[in-house]
Amino acid sequence: MKTTLILLATTLAFVGCRQEDSAIRESAGAEKKQIEQQKETQLKQLEQQEKAVKQKAEAQKEAIEAQEEAIKAKAHAEKERIEAQAEIREAAGAAQDKELHMKVHKAIFGEDLTQPQAYRDVTVSVKGGTVTLKGTVKSEAEKAELEAKAKAVEGVTAVENHLEVKAE
Repeated sequence: MKTTLILLATTLAFVGCRQEDSAIRESAGAEKKQIEQQKETQLKQLEQQEKAVKQKAEAQKEAIEAQEEAIKAKAHAEKERIEAQAEIREAAGAAQDKELHMKVHKAIFGEDLTQPQAYRDVTVSVKGGTVTLKGTVKSEAEKAELEAKAKAVEGVTAVENHLEVKAE
């Protein structure tokens, strides 16, 4: 009977261990399944976050590109405005220079539109209020006289006297 009891105890212990083993395996399987589900959930969350970040980055990129285009358009419009103003100033300046040229011409050569023979080699040009005298005269006195007449005209800002003295 002792042998039977030992055999019975061994069998019960073996069956008990197997049941315990089976319970542990089931528990481990359940934990593994739960961990895998958590892993999948976290992966889905990461994918959603990545997608959201990409969408936000794309939206920011588009906003920056739109701002760049707006800045370019504004710069182009400003450039055109400045160029138009420069053309207007240039046209106004050319008209003023032409008028000033006539005044200087009259001051130097008289009311007659033809140049006197004595000054046939003298040219007058005007740019931006600056009068340039070129050509030849008979004396330093004539050179100084023509410069003084040009300077006396209202609107003249400077006189560049490039007249050369050549005695006959």
